[in-house]
Amino acid sequence: MSSETAMQVSCLMIPLEKYSLLVPASTTVEIYRVAISVKWCQVSAGYLSEIQWRGQWIPLLALENAGLAQARSTNLPMRVVVMRSVLSKTEPRIYAILSNDMPKLIAVDAHNAAPVNGPQDAHAFASSFVSIDGELAWVPNLEKIETALTQALRQQRAQRETESLVDV
Repeated sequence: MSSETAMQVSCLMIPLEKYSLLVPASTTVEIYRVAISVKWCQVSAGYLSEIQWRGQWIPLLALENAGLAQARSTNLPMRVVVMRSVLSKTEPRIYAILSNDMPKLIAVDAHNAAPVNGPQDAHAFASSFVSIDGELAWVPNLEKIETALTQALRQQRAQRETESLVDV
């Protein structure tokens, strides 16, 4: 194995509204299409809902409002990327991110990726921006996303419990 090959990292480019999201391929579980007709609630840096995946309900996050207009107005299948949590002891251990188009698997190395200054409207979860073969992508702080997701889910559960007590 050459040292050049050893420096490559397999990543997934997930198209969002303005930019692409660049995540390590090792954090992705599956990409699939699903018809989404669910309620959305706004959270700190996106919109949150739930979808059914392999018999379980998992959180669905729309970053940069990616696909949100289409998901709200139609019942057409949307692409989602199911992600494995990097924070092993938190819930949820699996969550999904809504994609605007088909994500692509790429090999990132020093030859095709260069750090760039992020735009003024950088996403709250962005840790850095890179240009990959001329395409601008943001590298997320996955721990920050998952912490915010955990907090949002706790708030939703507490609100549901409060509502159910009021209904009784």
